[in-house]
Amino acid sequence: MMREKVIESDVLVVGGGVAGCFAAVRARERGLNVTLVDMGYTGYTGATRRALLGLFVYNPEWGTDLNACMEAITRKGEYLNDREWTEIILKESWQIFQELLSWGADFRLESEKYFLKRYPPFTIVPLGEYGVGPACRRRVEAMGVRIIDRTMITDLLKHDGRIVGAVGFSVYTGDLYIFKAKATVMATGFHSLTSGTGGAMAYRAGAEMSGMEFPYTWPGPYMFERGVQEIAARNVFMRFIDGEGNPIDISDKYELDLTMEFLVHAGKGPIYWDLDSATLEDIERMKRRIQNVYPRFKPDFDFSKRGKLPSFGAGIEMGAGSIQGGGVWLVNKKCATSLPGLFAAGECAGVWALGGYHPAPGFGLLTSAVTGARAGIGAAEYAAEMDIPEVDKEELMIEEVYAPIMRRSGFDPRWAAQMIYNVTTPYFIRY
Repeated sequence: MMREKVIESDVLVVGGGVAGCFAAVRARERGLNVTLVDMGYTGYTGATRRALLGLFVYNPEWGTDLNACMEAITRKGEYLNDREWTEIILKESWQIFQELLSWGADFRLESEKYFLKRYPPFTIVPLGEYGVGPACRRRVEAMGVRIIDRTMITDLLKHDGRIVGAVGFSVYTGDLYIFKAKATVMATGFHSLTSGTGGAMAYRAGAEMSGMEFPYTWPGPYMFERGVQEIAARNVFMRFIDGEGNPIDISDKYELDLTMEFLVHAGKGPIYWDLDSATLEDIERMKRRIQNVYPRFKPDFDFSKRGKLPSFGAGIEMGAGSIQGGGVWLVNKKCATSLPGLFAAGECAGVWALGGYHPAPGFGLLTSAVTGARAGIGAAEYAAEMDIPEVDKEELMIEEVYAPIMRRSGFDPRWAAQMIYNVTTPYFIRY
């Protein structure tokens, strides 16, 4: 039998990625009672767990030029970025990096120098196979935050015009969870690859949205095992040819993927990674790079056999994500939304720190961490002035939450989803 569980907190955080974890930590640092709920297992699921390409860090001692970074982001992003947010993200990156380092995030500092050279004017610190997620979870647990895993939030609770918590159910037991909170932080990730439930909940509650029409496609190997290995190895050996066998000019290395996309669009594809020209020393360097960055992943291709591997425009998976832009609109730099009591952080927030272009690895993690920290502070300050509200039974939307489960006729959601997949992405098409 399904049960009802009521949990009261000063601050409720929905989403257990890097944004949600930083929000929970900041609120807890201010002495508040904090609950973090995630539909998966906090720190080990979602985009944070797959974000393994590095973290952007602004550090003048490394030669990072603030103005050059600002200019590159603005110009390459077609002037769509919010420059105030861009500057905030850059300037607060060092503190975020130091915290993640102290929490035990899997930074591969022995490769730091190499990465600093590869993405001018940006300086990227490489990450290993564990990324930052597990370290974030350990920190949240150590701070005394209550974590509720594998619980799906379906709607926000609204009382007298302000958000006062959320309602959802356990994905294992079906138990109903009613979360009452003085302030709520939405940190549910982007809308391009996932279901976008966080933004949908905020929209239904009346929040203003921004830029939901701006997803992007990334024309590189997607983040499965070969993808992350190939990206690690190709940074050591960059030799590419187009479909006609002509070498590709990659002098602007941090725009490599964009260069490939334009070539394919111009009819020059497919693009191949040309290993025939690799020396024995090059092959050893590639193997060392993969072993250093992803030691648990065994390459499913053999460098020593040489050959030409298809990299772009030849059936390679296409990834997609938001651009740190589309999402719940933020009304101030403490990540408050247009709904009192609701804050948003990470990829589900309309930050616009970047414009229409993702300039280098590590900005998604960084933007999420910075906005998560700021949202946690904003939510804590708001909650300190509020009382736990009395929520009427009618406001809990219990019937709406359980309607799909209690339905006795119609089609199973999994069947409907599979039919859509069969039509839109048949098994014989990989893009």
